Amino acid sequence: MFSFLVTSCAPKVVKFYVTRPSEFKIENVKYIETGKFVSSSGKIETIQIEKEEPKEPDYEPIEPVINEFNANTDAHQIVRSVLFSILSRNGQYQILNTEEGVFLSGAQPDSAKTGLINAKVKFFTISNLSQEKLSYILVAKKQNLPLMDQLMLEGIVIGVVAGLEANDKGFKVSTPYVEKIAAMEAEFEFIRKSDKSKIIPNQVFRSYYLKKHGGDSGGTFSLGTSHVKFETKQAIYNKFPNESFLEDITSEIDSLELAFMDPDEFLAKGGNLKQTDNLPDTLLEIKYKLAEDIINQFVPKISKYNVETIVHVASGDSIGINLINGNAYQKAINYLENFAEKSDADIYNLGLAYESIGERNQALKYYQTASDMSPENEIYINSMNRLDK
Repeated sequence: MFSFLVTSCAPKVVKFYVTRPSEFKIENVKYIETGKFVSSSGKIETIQIEKEEPKEPDYEPIEPVINEFNANTDAHQIVRSVLFSILSRNGQYQILNTEEGVFLSGAQPDSAKTGLINAKVKFFTISNLSQEKLSYILVAKKQNLPLMDQLMLEGIVIGVVAGLEANDKGFKVSTPYVEKIAAMEAEFEFIRKSDKSKIIPNQVFRSYYLKKHGGDSGGTFSLGTSHVKFETKQAIYNKFPNESFLEDITSEIDSLELAFMDPDEFLAKGGNLKQTDNLPDTLLEIKYKLAEDIINQFVPKISKYNVETIVHVASGDSIGINLINGNAYQKAINYLENFAEKSDADIYNLGLAYESIGERNQALKYYQTASDMSPENEIYINSMNRLDK
């Protein structure tokens, strides 16, 4: 017990979710109601590289080349469902109904306090199933070496083979592939139900998907070939790295770790079955991924939202620290507010608790007070700067 209390009193760097206020100041809106969600036709703007200059293209696009993303499939229903699912979890608004054409019976909420969300959704998708000739190297291996020698040799062989195959050496073999490309754009209108006045300006967001299975899918030496231009593929991979080869590796590592640490849970999750993350996503899965990305861009504009933040918990009262570390922020506030003799560390931790529930002004006040008491403490200054940003 003594060891636990001493440890809890030491300064810690912890991760916790902090509630942020909406980016737009939303006034006098208590209810949210669905309006018209429709699928729209037209071109979706191609993603552009933002941070760095394009590299020299390392492939010529495969025919047929996809130069434009023109909407060709409906997706408005899934955008609507993801939006209201996330809004309902945030808890800022009372959600009235989430289906178009469904009307409330009985006493109606004040329409002047009701926000109506309309959306136009464009969605493009295409799957290219074909094959391309790739170079392969045949390797003969000696199997009766000691284990460590085998592993070392295996590493050398992998590097040599990858280099030779990347330079087009070896046997040419027709290799099948499937490449799935998708793009989604949503324009949201947020208006007051009573007079149809705009609560915020219309908001437009886009998301993209590109993944290739089989064929020349890239690896250590290449981004892999594609039916889109190199610059477009590079831009999508830069912005959405989860669709890269790294995701497959980390998923496999997580699965192996679970099998080792908790075999019962591994079996319960179907780990004994033949499963792989390399299987292509279905159309529904792709729609959901893009819709979720777009909604996660839109919701912070109109609603409070949670972000994971790394912060320092100061060396104050041990009970207050334990409440914060346990994510019991409201209890930490109640306790520390009634704490008779508060040190600068206790006041700072009280600010952390307020920040975690979205009370920015209160948090800033306590950070400032703690900094006034201990002006040399950089943790207090950094916390004020974080809120200012």
